[in-house]
Amino acid sequence: MPFFSIVMPVWNRAHTLRRTFESLNKQTFTDYEILLADGGSKDGTPELALQLSDKVRVITQPPDRPGIGAARSIAFGEARGEYIACLDSDDVMLPWALQTYYDAIQKNNKPAFMLANAIMFRDEAKLADAVQVEARYSVYPNYFAYILKPRKGWSLASGSIFRTEYAKQIAGLSDKIVYAEDSDMFIRLGDKPGFIRIEEPFTFGYRQHDTNVSINFDRFLKGMNQLIDEEHSGSYPGGAGASKARRNELTSLLRSAARRCLNRGRLSEGWNIYRKTLGWNIQCNRWPFVISYPLKMGLAKLKGKKPAPAPQAKTAEA
Repeated sequence: MPFFSIVMPVWNRAHTLRRTFESLNKQTFTDYEILLADGGSKDGTPELALQLSDKVRVITQPPDRPGIGAARSIAFGEARGEYIACLDSDDVMLPWALQTYYDAIQKNNKPAFMLANAIMFRDEAKLADAVQVEARYSVYPNYFAYILKPRKGWSLASGSIFRTEYAKQIAGLSDKIVYAEDSDMFIRLGDKPGFIRIEEPFTFGYRQHDTNVSINFDRFLKGMNQLIDEEHSGSYPGGAGASKARRNELTSLLRSAARRCLNRGRLSEGWNIYRKTLGWNIQCNRWPFVISYPLKMGLAKLKGKKPAPAPQAKTAEA
């Protein structure tokens, strides 16, 4: 059995897949499989993947379980590796990534969950700035302990690594989340034993491009309200003792969502997010937001700010 199962959701990614697979073929640690969870590609993505690597298994995502969260969950269920390493189909894994993950796992009693740091790029020339250095990381009892601390860097799906036994336990629980499904997944793993944040080196390149979020703002808002509903319903682990950690994570997303509503003239929707999460923001000492948001809302109403016109829709890709 391989040590790592690299999980990659795809849909019509033939135009980026070659570069992503090239980065996987250059890994210095080679004990891995690639699980390609295909959501019905029409551009030959699965066939291309099979040509690019002999480590690939293609998993067809059923039509009744759409979305990136469901694609990952389905692949988690099929994983044969001891650990799962997630990678998006347009990102690049740096050559030392899997070796860095493996070493951190072996030196730290096989943690449940790890997150690594990315170098952001639009032009691939930027990737030359990422160099292999001695690994530096922070160790915590679990993810909930980590998210209560001051943090730097992005928490991204492409830099997430899980013990497969725990990933299988949460498989399917994030299926219905339409936005920020990675944050939902991380919170669901929040109480599992052992979390490591790999500070250095960068282990992957995160490709920056225009996304569907700014285009499909309604979908974005639906995802934010889904996260609120999950916390209110008690779906997340940890109980009352971990509530501050969970809400610290959630409010970092939801404050931004409320502000974006304000900027777009979606005042009632922004107020709804503020109202539903007011107690959480107070619990997490988000006082500048708690005090300033109603004032900004009142000013926007006085100015009669109207909703921004909906832009032309784009096709989203997994």
